[in-house]
Amino acid sequence: MKKLAILIAIGLIFAGLVLNIGVPGTNLTIYSQPLHNQPYWNWSHGFVLTDQCFVYMDPLSGTYTFNGNPAIITSSMTNGMSSQFGDTLYVLFLSQSGSTQNVIIEWNVSLNEYNNGQWINYGNVLSGYYNFTLQASWLLPGINYFNESVISNAYFTQNFQGVATIYLHIVWNDGSTQIVGNVYRQVYVVSGGGTIYATPTVQQEGGTIHFYGTTGYGKFYISIFNPSGSMVQNISVPSNQNYNISWTVPSNAFTPGGNNIWSATIENAWVYLHQTIFFTVDSLNLIPPKPTIKILNQPSLFWNVNDMVDVQVYAPNNPNSTNTVQYVLVYVFIGTDMPPTGSGNWIIYQQKYAVINNNATFSFQLTSKQNYTIAVASIDSAGRSSGFTYYTIGINNITVGKNPPPILMFYAIIIGVLISTGFISTIIILFLPFDFPSRLIILTGFIIFMLFVTNYLMIHYIAISLWRLI
Repeated sequence: MKKLAILIAIGLIFAGLVLNIGVPGTNLTIYSQPLHNQPYWNWSHGFVLTDQCFVYMDPLSGTYTFNGNPAIITSSMTNGMSSQFGDTLYVLFLSQSGSTQNVIIEWNVSLNEYNNGQWINYGNVLSGYYNFTLQASWLLPGINYFNESVISNAYFTQNFQGVATIYLHIVWNDGSTQIVGNVYRQVYVVSGGGTIYATPTVQQEGGTIHFYGTTGYGKFYISIFNPSGSMVQNISVPSNQNYNISWTVPSNAFTPGGNNIWSATIENAWVYLHQTIFFTVDSLNLIPPKPTIKILNQPSLFWNVNDMVDVQVYAPNNPNSTNTVQYVLVYVFIGTDMPPTGSGNWIIYQQKYAVINNNATFSFQLTSKQNYTIAVASIDSAGRSSGFTYYTIGINNITVGKNPPPILMFYAIIIGVLISTGFISTIIILFLPFDFPSRLIILTGFIIFMLFVTNYLMIHYIAISLWRLI
């Protein structure tokens, strides 16, 4: 009995260790798999007068390398848009018969992932075909070259990291004989997304603002724009890591009574990814307090697509300043990271709503099943800003204005673990068909297992809650 009890206890402890260490995910093994390529195809027929064809699929243009292999870099971690890329197909046609040859090239780009020893196809993201004719003269038989950009200025439209297969199916028809063949190349698809945040979001002249976030693969830059929209600085950012860059607010950055809304954008080699808004002031002691956001038509349980959201903002004045709040500046966007200017994820972009008796109201519609972020800042008559207050709405999610504080998550985890441990421990002590010493051995193993479970929950849920509040 005791040997069995010891084995059970060891099994529980081992299970707890596995839970904390984790099983390596397939995402870690994708890029260690070899790429498969078949870029050549050729045929010939005839005896005296010979027709020959040689097809070569050139490596993707506009690609980077990842660990020495060709790679396409997606430009956004969240939206999955990728860099534009192209693939050139070279066709060499040698005819001694002077015949006319008809060629159909059907091509597609499919997404693949290597999982448990096999390639899984996630479907095509691009497809099309070319139909062209190659001719050779009876009098001047010879070589006919044909270079065609098969995939031109294409880009992925879904979030994916793994392997992309550029696959072409060739149908060759000389009028009497039809010959088919295939060429393909595989490339890695790696993340080229980036995020950007600013702290503080309100700073006086001469003060320091820190821009921080995460970058993927490729080349990244932070562009800082003044209130008139002119770029004042372009900063190179390291790739594939967390970054933190400091920037000093210029001495003339604040315009009394004017526009003092600045922005910084993270971009890779192709597109703007995200932006952050910040404000300049003459004195932090004179800025208005942050406003509060109240949803006037909060549903009983769920938000749904096409619902209208009615928002009331309370914008108090700074008692130490003679400048009262004149309006609130409102941004509403889809997602949690602020998109670049001109993005389709904007619902309300930089709209001013007048403040009357310290209150302002506005409305917007939920157009799709997404998370929506409301960002509101108070602006006083001198052009000083309070900085943002945020509010999040999720469609078909239980209505919660903000994520639960980490301390509440901590209590919930502790209480849940204590109840579960007490209940199962009681069963082990009272009902398990072992002698009492064996029950104590199993109970010890179970308690150690629950400690591992608690640690796992703390790391995964508390850390996530803290990250969301940053």
